[in-house]
Amino acid sequence: MSDWIIPYFTFKGNCEEAVKFYQKVLGGEMQILRFGDAPQSGISSA
Repeated sequence: MSDWIIPYFTFKGNCEEAVKFYQKVLGGEMQILRFGDAPQSGISSA
C-alpha cells in the first residue's frame, strides 16, 4: 500500500517560485490550483 501526502497551502501573494524550489529539492509532482481557477460547484451564494 502506498502512502500519499497531499499538502494544501494558501498564501497571500506569489509563492510559486518557492514551491518550485521545494519541488526541485524534495522531488515529487507539483500541482497549482489558483483560487480563480477552482471549480465553483457546491458553492452557493448567500
